[in-house]
Amino acid sequence: MLQVFPDSRRLGKQLSGTPISLTLIWLSAIILIRISDFLIESFFHTLESDYAILQTAKYTRRKIRINTISSAIRGINLVVCIFTALVFSLSLFDVPVATVLAGAGIIGFAVSFGSQNLIKDLIAGISNLMSDAFAINDFVLIGEFEGVVEDTNLFVTRIRCPNGDLVTIPNGAIGTVCNQTKDWSRVDYSVMVAADADPKKAIAVLQQVALGLYHDPWWHPKMLQAPELKGIEEVSHQGILIRIWLKTLPGEQWDVARELRLRVKVAFESQEIAIGVPQQQWLMAGTSSFDEDEKESAITDREK
Repeated sequence: MLQVFPDSRRLGKQLSGTPISLTLIWLSAIILIRISDFLIESFFHTLESDYAILQTAKYTRRKIRINTISSAIRGINLVVCIFTALVFSLSLFDVPVATVLAGAGIIGFAVSFGSQNLIKDLIAGISNLMSDAFAINDFVLIGEFEGVVEDTNLFVTRIRCPNGDLVTIPNGAIGTVCNQTKDWSRVDYSVMVAADADPKKAIAVLQQVALGLYHDPWWHPKMLQAPELKGIEEVSHQGILIRIWLKTLPGEQWDVARELRLRVKVAFESQEIAIGVPQQQWLMAGTSSFDEDEKESAITDREK
């Protein structure tokens, strides 16, 4: 624009020099990255708000997925903007961009044979985003590591373990994923009562405790449906195993399970329902090989 007018033409030629142009290119790239990130965040925030208005059961999951995809797109946007600025910068020095890109393609093809793991991570990262196997803030079990997903992109996934360790896992190394907080969670609670306890009474007390927890104003919003009593799962020398399920919001199963165990313990003690313990029995074929102390010890163990 300065070169259009005679009075400012000289200034325009000075400003169009290589140093100034190079500075403007990278300054424009930075501004473009900022604007693009703002537009991406605004778009996904609007999309998240639309889901919030619906208030569906899967709203929380969609919110987590939106944040994960938004983070990945911002990373791609950063790479594209930097690459574009680099191409324009090379053109200022009369470097044939087409030749450079062709050479870079050949070099990249050659390097790809030595970077198969990197390509594998990239493909696996895209697959994870498409399949929604896990997302940011999910509690997952991947191999021998479990924890909360703090960050995931097209190449690596970072998990914060319960002890505070941050584990970085290449996406290509991710196999089977156990996601404990997707859509909904469940408390799978089993309690062993004594073999001589009244099973009907124990079942009734357990169901009453679970229903009391479900109807509690503090805990009710964390639970998606009424407790599902499964009944007696096992009868053995240890006692009678009773099982119950409680369906909860994602990530709330641990708090609900702790409160349930506390209430069951208190209720069983008040109703005098004993917890099951292993039973052992000692059989003595004769008394010739036992002295008096050994016989007393054997009788005591049998009574226990």
